Amino acid sequence: MRRAVISVGLLIVVAAAFLLSIHGTAPYPYREEQLAQVFMAKAEEQGLVLADEAEPIQQAYGNSVTFLMQDEEGVYAWATYVATPLTGEYKEFAFYTQERAQAEPFVYTVNDGLMQYQVCITYGETMQIDSGAEAESVVTWKICAMSLAILLIMANLLMRGKNKGKFEVDNR
Repeated sequence: MRRAVISVGLLIVVAAAFLLSIHGTAPYPYREEQLAQVFMAKAEEQGLVLADEAEPIQQAYGNSVTFLMQDEEGVYAWATYVATPLTGEYKEFAFYTQERAQAEPFVYTVNDGLMQYQVCITYGETMQIDSGAEAESVVTWKICAMSLAILLIMANLLMRGKNKGKFEVDNR
């Protein structure tokens, strides 16, 4: 009986670790409709001078939304917010500013807990947000690890029961 209780406890720990690996430990304080306002407020905090009618460019990909804008003095700002699949709420993943445009696009990797992909920011004459061509599933590896842990826990429980004679097979 003690081994069964320990096994159930371990299964709960494995399930909690899986959910924690997807959700993370940081809070997700924003709803999707708040993201543009949150981005603009953070840009102002970082010293950008925004026009009254300034609107950022927005691009959604996977579980993330990326914003890009240029202020009145030519400073660029962009940020990516990722959502948790558990509640659909968002947190800030990255926030960048750049004073003048570079010839090369700025590329960074986003891991939203389910997928890992690149975001490419092009600014200067034309401002645009592109998602990288390569996206990798990180949840697949998490599910494989969880499944292996569950399999080992259950196999240990069954083998222990078999060795104690609790699982007798009647071959009549």
